[in-house]
Amino acid sequence: MSDAPYERFVGWFHPEFVQKLSLSFLNIDLSTSKMHCNLLRADTQTYHKIIDIFEQLLLPPSDAFGNTMLQHCYVTELLILLNQAHEHTTLTPGIHVISNSKITNIIYYINQHLNDDLSLDSLAQQFFISKYYLTRLFKQYTGLSLHQYVLKKRLIVARTMLMNGEKPYDVYIDVGFNNYPHFSKSFKDEFGIAPSNLNKILE
Repeated sequence: MSDAPYERFVGWFHPEFVQKLSLSFLNIDLSTSKMHCNLLRADTQTYHKIIDIFEQLLLPPSDAFGNTMLQHCYVTELLILLNQAHEHTTLTPGIHVISNSKITNIIYYINQHLNDDLSLDSLAQQFFISKYYLTRLFKQYTGLSLHQYVLKKRLIVARTMLMNGEKPYDVYIDVGFNNYPHFSKSFKDEFGIAPSNLNKILE
């Protein structure tokens, strides 16, 4: 693996939200659930479009006219581009698509049990796998350590809950953090804003 620095963007979209978007566009399936791989190949132009959209979506919430509709448009374009990249990956000869059913099942379990113990020891026991093998396998197929994935997933879900009006001191417990200071610091490191300040902006 190259030692060159890289930037990783992580997005999480609620299935019901994606389904509503799909229905509003002549029932076109915009979901990414059919993508049974963790590696997509996009041409340079598509890649830069995807990065540009992510950067727009990561901007702090705004009450400017039409901002919510604009955000929905960004998400729609992003999902279309990801589906197109998946189609290109699937149909292009010579491209080896990385996937692993064990890791897929573990990721699904994590996503459904954010408030549970998701430590390496716990997941290794849950899935009857050596924790050392799990560590190597998870990094190989996702590009993230298990701890990094769980942390990012919890923070992304927390951000969504805060944007839906829930209070920080309720959210940090619901997404599986043991204490508020750790949650607050991790949130600020990830998004550049304290969870309490994000909550105030939306009030």
